[in-house]
Amino acid sequence: MENKPTYEELERRVKELEREAIERKRAAGTLRENGKKYRLLVENANDAIFVTQDEKIKLPNPKTEDMIGYSAEELREIPFPDLVHPEDRDMVLNRYNNTLDGEILFILKTEIWF
Repeated sequence: MENKPTYEELERRVKELEREAIERKRAAGTLRENGKKYRLLVENANDAIFVTQDEKIKLPNPKTEDMIGYSAEELREIPFPDLVHPEDRDMVLNRYNNTLDGEILFILKTEIWF
């Protein structure tokens, strides 16, 4: 004979699922808000920030476009290594590949004001 769950067990499980659904909805809202904040931060940054994929710049911020001199559409067509100065290309690609392999790089930016 099968052991069927009791009414109390079913009620407890329904309440657990309701709490889970509420928490997921709250987490999705938080994620959406954080995404908006991140997007605003990147779009308004004074530094070039971009995402590369398959050796192409997929998501450049406006500062990247200004500094490099290409539109976002143009950047999506140019291989990323072609944008790096030839003397720096090996070093940049090595760091890029190490990052893809999971190595964490710390890049410090120093600004000097006179």
